[in-house]
Amino acid sequence: MSNSDLPEIDGSQFESIELICYIRHAHTGTELRDPARIKVTEIGEQSVTLEIPPKTFAAGHLLVLGISVRNLPPGKTMKPFVSEAKIEEVIPLEGADQIRLYLTQFEPERWDELKRLFSGRQAEIEQFLKNTRGED
Repeated sequence: MSNSDLPEIDGSQFESIELICYIRHAHTGTELRDPARIKVTEIGEQSVTLEIPPKTFAAGHLLVLGISVRNLPPGKTMKPFVSEAKIEEVIPLEGADQIRLYLTQFEPERWDELKRLFSGRQAEIEQFLKNTRGED
């Protein structure tokens, strides 16, 4: 099957949840609040990987991380997740840095809820694509 055989997919028909992050340096108070400049790329058992503007923070820095969720299904609510975190690794990318944060102080139940929500996004996208293509 070639790309020309696939149906057109209108992304406006799919509204996924959106993770909105806030980062504050625990000692200097330097903040990064613009959601367009912070992208969650991976969530681990007790870590989160973000893409942020280059040279904002360095390995070893202690941060406060806040994550709230936008575009939840109707009737679903979720309190923001907040954690203290330490930057374990900084990987320079083109036009950004990828930072891996180790979460140190947080509510485990809230973290588990966020992990489930994040992992469910992939299944949601796959189901949307199947429905759009008319697959079962």
